[in-house]
Amino acid sequence: MTVSVIITTYNYGRFVQEAIESALSQTVADLQILVVDDGSTDDTPDVLARIRDPRLEIVRTLNQGISAARNEGLSRAKGDFIAFLDADDRWTPRKLEHQLQVMSAEPDMVAVFTNFVRFDERGIFPQDQFSFYPELATVPMRSTLDGRGQRILGDTFCTLVAFDEIPAWVQTILFRRQAIKDLFFPARDGTWIGMQYDVCMDIHFCLRAFRQGAVGFLKEPLVEVRRHGANATSRLADMPHAKLVALQLLTEVALTDSERRALDRRVGRALISSGLQNALDGQHRLAAGKYLKALSFGGARLSAVKNLAILAIPRRATDQFDPELGEDRAKLGLIKE
Repeated sequence: MTVSVIITTYNYGRFVQEAIESALSQTVADLQILVVDDGSTDDTPDVLARIRDPRLEIVRTLNQGISAARNEGLSRAKGDFIAFLDADDRWTPRKLEHQLQVMSAEPDMVAVFTNFVRFDERGIFPQDQFSFYPELATVPMRSTLDGRGQRILGDTFCTLVAFDEIPAWVQTILFRRQAIKDLFFPARDGTWIGMQYDVCMDIHFCLRAFRQGAVGFLKEPLVEVRRHGANATSRLADMPHAKLVALQLLTEVALTDSERRALDRRVGRALISSGLQNALDGQHRLAAGKYLKALSFGGARLSAVKNLAILAIPRRATDQFDPELGEDRAKLGLIKE
């Protein structure tokens, strides 16, 4: 069972070798490792040229953003399973092995995600990702047949889209290739998707993938996500807007009635969050426009009305929002990276 590992990199010459080595060190031997260099201008090409392994394929493209780079990798992937790894992150050695065990025991499972920890030059941070999401324990689930993981019961799309931040990050997921063969990441095209939105297009991809069949997860933290000053998700002010764009794109997908209702509730909350950020930035007209749109979405109307009322009160820009409205900032991704 070949696994195609897609590693995208842009000016991460200082990190990319460690990411590649963590993929090469997997206990699964049948690997195709595709490194897509998205037009790096640092020493990334030199670093890549020094790594010798027959499983490694290096592709260099013009800089078009992470979504286009991932799509390039998908177009070249030959494996029965697909996994993504960011060039500044790393995997523990048995990450793929454990995921494959789960998917072998559950043939209808299309994706398995894992827990993860964060780290920097000082070491591993004490809290794992799932500890930030106690509601994950309330999701209907059963143990997988191999006994290692958990299988989400019911409609996974409806379950996970309801989270303020989806606990499944793309670099933790193993996908069954057949399930995602027609999917792609919405890529930056110079018009509506800008660089600041590109970072959240994995939300769109993953939620579409989760519609294709059963999904499971492992509580083991098998991925290590690096914290550093150049993280794409460190642009905190962009994150609420980027998530809104990714979710709004899902409205173009042919969803079931229950999926549509679940998505509408989430888009309404995302409009409030994006509007709150606009208000913080002094962009009051943009904020008001998003609050007005949120009036059309169930579950967001009360917050929209209250925030519109607050905007009408003359205050300093940094005070023109109610901190008790909208989503918890910790769940908005504002402390994620």
